[in-house]
Amino acid sequence: MKGLIARFNKDSHLQRIKASYLDDKVKLTEYENELFEKLRFIYSHRLGTAYTKQKTIEKVMEEYDISQATAYRYYNQAMYIFGEIDSVDIRAEKNILAELYLDLHYQLKKRKKFAEAQKALDSYRELFDFSQAENEADPDKIKANEYLLFIPKEITALMKERSSKGLVDMNWTAKEVGFEDISNGEDQEQ
Repeated sequence: MKGLIARFNKDSHLQRIKASYLDDKVKLTEYENELFEKLRFIYSHRLGTAYTKQKTIEKVMEEYDISQATAYRYYNQAMYIFGEIDSVDIRAEKNILAELYLDLHYQLKKRKKFAEAQKALDSYRELFDFSQAENEADPDKIKANEYLLFIPKEITALMKERSSKGLVDMNWTAKEVGFEDISNGEDQEQ
């Protein structure tokens, strides 16, 4: 079981690159700047030129004279830094298909081609999971929980004493604390 927990005393190159991308105050080493340029190259080719993943990998291998394994590693790092493109594309394509199927369904329905309209609607339904399992409540999440609280004897005696006289003020030990109101310049302008 030894060695399952890793302790990091220093940020990795990738973490520093991501931090520099989000915050200009973080300065990168020469190696990290080179890596950042490669990652930016990959992302811009994937996004800007609408290359496929495979075409982008081939272009990176050719441009930087690196192995396929290194190119795939850089590709995954670029998606980590700048954001995943492939999963967004799948959701976008699914939504576009859904709109097209619905539009086709309505057009066919207007033309009184009900059999074809039903097929378009069935194709639309296949894009989504309309199962009951998704809509059912999870009983474990909404079940009532019982918590066993251990209250010191002194507090229990004090609560019994106070409750014998009527209502119990649960804030009997609360103290007023001084504070200073700090407001931004935005609040003062209004």
